[in-house]
Amino acid sequence: MVGSRAGNALRVKRTALDRLWNPPGRTPAQVRNSRVRIVGSLILLTGLLIGVVLLLLR
Repeated sequence: MVGSRAGNALRVKRTALDRLWNPPGRTPAQVRNSRVRIVGSLILLTGLLIGVVLLLLR
């Protein structure tokens, strides 16, 4: 019972993530552009974070 409930919550979370990752009513090109933007901003933010940490540790 509990395991099925956890799986159900995980499934709901996955659908929410899928909706955020692949929003409805968009062409695949637009979806790809938004994905590239999201991934690029994440990489940029992590790079900035690492740079700040390295500067502080020097």
